[in-house]
Amino acid sequence: MRILYVDDDTDLLEMSRMVLTSLGHECRTSQDPLDALEVVSGFDPDIILLDIRMPGMSGHKVAEVLRQRGTRAFLVAVTGYASSADRRAAVDAGFHRYVAKPATIESLRQIMELGAAHHAR
Repeated sequence: MRILYVDDDTDLLEMSRMVLTSLGHECRTSQDPLDALEVVSGFDPDIILLDIRMPGMSGHKVAEVLRQRGTRAFLVAVTGYASSADRRAAVDAGFHRYVAKPATIESLRQIMELGAAHHAR
């Protein structure tokens, strides 16, 4: 599957890219939400993992823009903030899943399975 991971934490991005690649996925990363919107149009990812709190544009706003553009990607909110209000806001913004940081290898594996099932429908 084609994965795009957007987060302002470079170490987390690199580690996650290595894990996702080792699981057999094509993974691109971006630290900039605006750049990520451009990457989506050329890369057409199956799954997009978005940090919620980033400088420039929130993950919620990126998800809203992607939905307005008609993306069919499986959207996953990835954040260190796991309050019920944050979860509700993620669902309202159009995310399919919500994962607390740091995402484990097992949680990334589960996300890939859920994303594959989403696209199999």
